[in-house]
Amino acid sequence: MEEFTHLTDTTGIQHKGSTEARIKRDESDLEEMQTHMINCTPYTTDPTLKTLSIR
Repeated sequence: MEEFTHLTDTTGIQHKGSTEARIKRDESDLEEMQTHMINCTPYTTDPTLKTLSIR
């Protein structure tokens, strides 16, 4: 966007969530969610409401 507008942002790091630790945590969370969805599928013939909370 800076190149397109020919403006410079001086507020510092723009993608703080892209740190190595954040990326590893996101991968871990995704793996945990996939495991939970495989072991506890919400798609059944039971008409009652289910929650997808894994914590």
